[in-house]
Amino acid sequence: MKKTLVALAVTAFAASASAVTLYEKDGTEVKFDGSVRLLLSKSSETEGRKTTDKHSTLKNDGSRVGVSVNQKLDNGLYALARAELRLNNAANDAHGFGGVKAHRAYVGLGKKELGQVTFGNQVTAADGVGQASFANAFGVDSSALTTSGASVLRYEYKGVEGLKLGASYSFAADRTKNEVTVGKVQNGYALGGSYEFDGFTVAAGYSRDNFKTGQFKEKEDGVEKAYVTGKKYYKEGFQVGLAKEIDKLTLAFNTGTQVVVGKNGNSKETLVFLTPSVKLAVTDKVSVYADYDYSRKTEKGSLDKTKTHGVAVGSSYKLHKNVFTFVEGSLSREKTGQQDKKIARNIGAGVRVSW
Repeated sequence: MKKTLVALAVTAFAASASAVTLYEKDGTEVKFDGSVRLLLSKSSETEGRKTTDKHSTLKNDGSRVGVSVNQKLDNGLYALARAELRLNNAANDAHGFGGVKAHRAYVGLGKKELGQVTFGNQVTAADGVGQASFANAFGVDSSALTTSGASVLRYEYKGVEGLKLGASYSFAADRTKNEVTVGKVQNGYALGGSYEFDGFTVAAGYSRDNFKTGQFKEKEDGVEKAYVTGKKYYKEGFQVGLAKEIDKLTLAFNTGTQVVVGKNGNSKETLVFLTPSVKLAVTDKVSVYADYDYSRKTEKGSLDKTKTHGVAVGSSYKLHKNVFTFVEGSLSREKTGQQDKKIARNIGAGVRVSW
């Protein structure tokens, strides 16, 4: 499908399809989009023989607002900018409306035939590789890739219909006394691409993050742990995503692997996973879906393997093109060796109103 320059830029913004046009004159277009997202949920966790039931909560589920700007220039060029704010749990409150965070903020320049370059807080080139997981609130899917960053330079090409190619570089975003903070990303890069044809989507991506080496502390499962890195400390992953639409049925599949090397001495942690998903549009307004995820994590020097099985099922209903509701539940079970380590259960209902 042929796309105008403006449509290309709006797609790059990932703005809502129902965004409101605030201004459109002399080649300048400004759009405002957003959504209010609420979730009523109940969850419980079991570790060993201890089960913890959490209170039912009605909370924010990623509510957001954003502004996108597109400016046509000479010779088919265009400039773009995007800013997006999200409500979050900054105050550690139960309702999740305690703070506001700049989730995205970037600018760029592009041309339809050549692609576009963007700079700022945005997704990496590896974003969008995953095709599976239709869950709205309780996703169980694993990922091998770094899909966003606070300081990213990204190039994306869409000059051939159905084809998307991209590359990105991530700069250090965490600094202490003007030096990269130990244990944080020093630099990183990502590659990604996808191709759509005859109802098929094939996607693949790679990412690598290099971390500042030295001694640092980090919280893991609520417990602060001390680490002394190896000479090199990095994380890299590769992932493939497939999807096929057959009338009202969508089948999708992700698989990938990730390694983390040197986080603690000569440590090496390897993750392998696969995620099949299915979604059926029962009517124009009603859909049902199910996701399954299996992952296996191994550590160098240990015979134990941590295996995780997760499943999420749900149904969604469109009250209006801008009003979306769903009910959903998930169950995940993590085992190390032959003993259960953790079981998590979630159930809930949500509503999203977009503009």
